[in-house]
Amino acid sequence: MYWRGIRLGKLLALTAEDFDFEKKTLRINKSYQQIKGKDVITTPKTRESNRVLTLPDFLADEMQDYISRLPYLKVDDRIFTITKSGLHHEMYRGCRETSVKRIRIHDLRHPYVKHTTKNKSLQKQKSQAIKEF
Repeated sequence: MYWRGIRLGKLLALTAEDFDFEKKTLRINKSYQQIKGKDVITTPKTRESNRVLTLPDFLADEMQDYISRLPYLKVDDRIFTITKSGLHHEMYRGCRETSVKRIRIHDLRHPYVKHTTKNKSLQKQKSQAIKEF
């Protein structure tokens, strides 16, 4: 979430087959939610949500190591089997125990989004300045 700006439902839907460690990419093509107490994997709401992300070397290495430590994981099993509410509960519990200001899980993706949006805005401004010059 933090390094690539992935939304929580898409993170919780990830499987081992979504990763290509040779190319260091991650395919985003599904989302997880619980409906009436049942785990449901759906397609993303928008076509743009289906995408392939490049992973930084360290993140590809960490994910490959993490997945290798899940001995019973099948390629189409969810990697992160916690629910959204369970993850929220653990985040709030951790914040309370450490006296850290409470943040939402969703806020973990904001630094990435802010950084990429800022960079795109700067690139657009530079392109416009060059055209005007």
